[in-house]
Amino acid sequence: MSVLLIFVIYILIISGFIFIMLFGPNEMFRGTIIEKIHWFITEGALEYILKLYRIIFRKDFSVNDNIIFKILYKFRHRYVQTFYLSISTGGIILFFYTALDRLPNQYLGPIHFLIMPVVIAFIYVSFYVACVSDPGIITKENVDALCEHFKYDHILYSERTCETCKFKKPARSKHCSTCGHCIAKSDHHCVWINNCVGYLNFRYFLLFLISNIVISLYGCYLSIYLMRAKGDSIGLNSGYAFNRYTRRYEKIGFKEYILIMFSEDPILCALVLFLGASILVVLGFIGYQSYLTIISGMTTNELAKWGRLEDRLNKGETFVTKTYVGDQETEENKENEKINKNDTNDNIKQRKEKESKSEMEEFYEGMIKNGYRYSTIRSFDDVTNIYNQGILSNLKEVVFPNEKIFEGKN
Repeated sequence: MSVLLIFVIYILIISGFIFIMLFGPNEMFRGTIIEKIHWFITEGALEYILKLYRIIFRKDFSVNDNIIFKILYKFRHRYVQTFYLSISTGGIILFFYTALDRLPNQYLGPIHFLIMPVVIAFIYVSFYVACVSDPGIITKENVDALCEHFKYDHILYSERTCETCKFKKPARSKHCSTCGHCIAKSDHHCVWINNCVGYLNFRYFLLFLISNIVISLYGCYLSIYLMRAKGDSIGLNSGYAFNRYTRRYEKIGFKEYILIMFSEDPILCALVLFLGASILVVLGFIGYQSYLTIISGMTTNELAKWGRLEDRLNKGETFVTKTYVGDQETEENKENEKINKNDTNDNIKQRKEKESKSEMEEFYEGMIKNGYRYSTIRSFDDVTNIYNQGILSNLKEVVFPNEKIFEGKN
């Protein structure tokens, strides 16, 4: 097996892992092998290990049985963070080991000795901030202010209580079983930073992704010009190679240049391949997240909810929703109120039992009660995402979230 083929296989495996860990939880891959592999890496493998432990030792696993098990069990949510730090730090060390003594050269000036520490610091600082930042934890002290700020659309979100936290859940929130908290405007739990991505720290999550793009582009730039300088030093820019098809010596082309550089500078070539693949994957993820949050005004969690709603409506299901309209009243509604007041509880119960679902939906259609107008949704085209406030407003909310509401102020 050639060195080039080994490098390509290695890059494909690492890039595939990055792709799965980034995109695995997303709705677009629901039910696919991508989601299943992500589940196995993050949860499934541990479940199988615990089952195997139960079979071998005939009892459930306890972290107190063995100090090594205890350490590994507590570490279970941080191994992807460790993997990220290992590949990023390893790549930086490899670059310095191979290229530091080759700087500066005719293409790269001494200014890069100042730029490199800044770029490296950027990636570690952004990673740390994303890991420790508050995603928007909901508490008993701020839940009322958050419920006031995040309005219920009565389509995706209605009034309900979190069974774990024991308080009302604001719209757009979700309880994270890994973190153990309800998170405001929850997007997803990111295994790379071992933290939820929510209302307060989505900006830091994007900054972390951007820092990876910056260091990858910069690393590719440095590596390519270092290899170009080495190619010049061994005469590749003016050299000739024998073409076995034309049976003549011809000027070295791009393909021959790359193959020779793989032999002469394998580490930098591997870094360029890896960084190039990482750029494509991470850039795709940034584009996906930005489109979802800034342009479409929804979270990854909401995308899944909208998908399930669309599927239900496409199957012919309907449901009644309501919109807050204040104290508006109509003559027809007043008449309905009079009729309803004259109904006994038994009559109402009998009517609901006898009437079909479609008839009940017609009964509610357009009715205004307690400040809400009731309507029946039959098509996904009739649905409006009230949380999409436009690109500029969505972007402003990401960059400058209202932190005062988490202090119980609105």
